[in-house]
Amino acid sequence: MILTKRRMKIKAIVLINIVFLLPLVALANAGSPLLWGSFFHLFIGNMIIGFIEAYFIKKIFETNINILLVILGNYISMFIGLYILVPIFTKRLGYDFFGNNTSIKDYSHEGFVVGMFIAFIVSVISEFPFFYFSQKKETRRGITKTLKYTFSAQVISYIIITTYYFCLI
Repeated sequence: MILTKRRMKIKAIVLINIVFLLPLVALANAGSPLLWGSFFHLFIGNMIIGFIEAYFIKKIFETNINILLVILGNYISMFIGLYILVPIFTKRLGYDFFGNNTSIKDYSHEGFVVGMFIAFIVSVISEFPFFYFSQKKETRRGITKTLKYTFSAQVISYIIITTYYFCLI
């Protein structure tokens, strides 16, 4: 059914009225900066960080690398950290990994530093295969070179991530 200009205008006016005339409630307790900052990092930031890592490796080490595999490695690393690393720290060791609080005043800087260091090591290990297989087979470097790429990329990433989270706390 083809809409006439008049019908389209009426529908647009109704939609605008629905959006702007509905009462909206502002909730002060809708989440702390740390909570929303984590959400952004996990779902959007990983893609950006993966792109930065791949671009860094491409330019600095002059190697061809598949950006999508590096981004996938970031998401896999995220899930390992979120579902394995954090529970180990919080439940088994009784250590508050990244605060796990929604209140900034309850946040542990010691937990942050230790957590970021452990997460860095886990990221290097878990993302290594993705860096290795992201290189074209013909130009694939050895394990030592790939480990150097992975380590260097994680240094860049963790400078960004640590600064980002430190600004939130």
